Amino acid sequence: MIARHRLADQVYHEIADGRPVREAVEDGTEGFGDRDVGLIAVAGTGAAGAANTSMAFTERR
Repeated sequence: MIARHRLADQVYHEIADGRPVREAVEDGTEGFGDRDVGLIAVAGTGAAGAANTSMAFTERR
């Protein structure tokens, strides 16, 4: 649970600092080894989803 909160906090701050949403979520899913992780982020600058395993996600444009 700590890792999940830390990851959400990290991605949130990266987006708030101006990093593109897609980059922030894609980088956030790296480094978890064999643990499945997926992120969906929605911000005023865009939305993106990424996972290190298969995950259903679609963006509405």
